[in-house]
Amino acid sequence: MLALGGCIESEENFQPTLLAYYKPVYASEQELFKIQVQPVRSLHDPGRIYTKGTLLIINERFKGFHLIDNADPANPKPLMFLEVPGAVNMAMQGQYLYADNVTDLITIDLSDLQQIKEVNRQKDVFEGFKPYPLLRDVGFECVDKKKGIVVGWELADMPSGEVECWR
Repeated sequence: MLALGGCIESEENFQPTLLAYYKPVYASEQELFKIQVQPVRSLHDPGRIYTKGTLLIINERFKGFHLIDNADPANPKPLMFLEVPGAVNMAMQGQYLYADNVTDLITIDLSDLQQIKEVNRQKDVFEGFKPYPLLRDVGFECVDKKKGIVVGWELADMPSGEVECWR
């Protein structure tokens, strides 16, 4: 048994085999809870999809929602992007979109797409983001709290040297 102990690499020199590498996406507190309509943009990291009548809503994970006119499914027309930092979940009831905004549950009135407005906010309903990606066997850039609050993780190039943070 003592002979085997010499074959095990010390914990301080251990580097796991990593499948991917991520870097944190930061936001300031002012940006974090600001919901705003933005111009149409490309879809990069789609999440959940929801339809309400002819409206198609596609979540862009951790960033918000693409609103698309799907009256002609063969020719959908992007309308706008609804920026909701940290959003990954949504539900609709009637004219209302319910979504997570990092730790808060928000209700957004979509009855008039020219006048989209937040009508309710329940604070601290959700746990919020972990200071690490939820995936296993990945490396990540260690969180720097001076840069703001982590609102998501994005795939990045693996650094050439040792990876300081991993799980």
